[in-house]
Amino acid sequence: MLTLISAGDFCAPLITINAAELGLHEKLFDRDIIEFVSSADVSTINLEAPLTDHQTPSPKAGPTIKCPPAAIQAIKHAGFKTAVLANNHIMDYGPTGLNDTLAACSDAGISIVGAAQNSIEAQKPLFLNIAATRIAILAFAEHESGIATTSAPGAALFDPITSPAAIRAARPLADILIVNVHGGREYFPIPSPRFRSWCKCLIDAGADAVIGHHPHVCQGMQYWKGKPIIYSLGHLFFNWPVTRPTCWYEGIISKITFDSGQITADFIGCRQTLENGTPTCTAMPPARLDRYRTAFDDVSDILKDDQACDDLWKTFCLSKAQSYFANLRLTASALNTPLNFKSAFKSRDLSAPISQLIADALRPKKHNQPYKRRLLNLLSCPSHLDVLQTLLEIELTSYRPPPHIASLCQCLNQSLFTGL
Repeated sequence: MLTLISAGDFCAPLITINAAELGLHEKLFDRDIIEFVSSADVSTINLEAPLTDHQTPSPKAGPTIKCPPAAIQAIKHAGFKTAVLANNHIMDYGPTGLNDTLAACSDAGISIVGAAQNSIEAQKPLFLNIAATRIAILAFAEHESGIATTSAPGAALFDPITSPAAIRAARPLADILIVNVHGGREYFPIPSPRFRSWCKCLIDAGADAVIGHHPHVCQGMQYWKGKPIIYSLGHLFFNWPVTRPTCWYEGIISKITFDSGQITADFIGCRQTLENGTPTCTAMPPARLDRYRTAFDDVSDILKDDQACDDLWKTFCLSKAQSYFANLRLTASALNTPLNFKSAFKSRDLSAPISQLIADALRPKKHNQPYKRRLLNLLSCPSHLDVLQTLLEIELTSYRPPPHIASLCQCLNQSLFTGL
């Protein structure tokens, strides 16, 4: 028998600056979580931010985050042995941030998977030998900023071609093969049809379990061909200076057991709390965990019904239509650079050739760069494309959700998972 414990997003930028001196790494996780994690043969955690003191963030759409290198001591003290680096923030502080992270993990004896100096290295599995069992762990991230290329460092890309190929290459070399996936639409407990399909492709390619994170909310679990897919674990610990919805502060730590060809999954709940003014991550009390399990099971039951999932997804997308289309209009407006000949000729420099005046009128403005990055993210991230494509399909088909689906979607938005 072999056990795998997996935890979701970890980012602790606010409390670990002087962790080594203050001993905060020993206070971050409570005893129940430490005992649970330490009991596993294999344990992984999604390290959501680079461990670095580097001061120059990378230009990107969305926030840039980091943790001080001392944060690795909290991860080690909790009992985690492997850090998953395939996510959309690992390159927030560029190659220096990644290199600092690799060094911090190495110094702490924490193995890593999912990011490297190029895409070929990032796609490679981590192999672990536990007694007589050889385990392969792979990790992929949806296409946003920080994805590795053949000539640049970053995270391993999650897509339906290269990811299954990496699994098929590793499968003959391992007894058990685990895949971590960082992606999916945020703040909704039902994954998109495309995301569900891609995760099932990983099982089809040879994965024994798929473990997801990124959506900032716990999503359900389903078995595909007898193998578990946990679409999102939610957060483990992500202290942030701005108040967030309930789902930000709760999540699960999964435990997958491999025993004589049988694969079963279970979990404990975790929540972020304040103990004497210090943010900590504690196991959910029994009453709260019971309610959380009920909600988790309810979502998992919905995942068995593809039509219900698709209707719920369309209803969720409709609720986001205004923000997505407003974002596109704002971006298009900012990127629009009209032929400003009137302004050019007002300089009365009639000695300048007409070609130069045209070039000046068309020259992209520097302030447009953030909007270009935002547009690139909308068009290259599969989860954003999921929403845009669904909205356009709804417009063309005049789709309206069934009344019971609209009601169910509202309940999900107010559920234990989201708290919205």
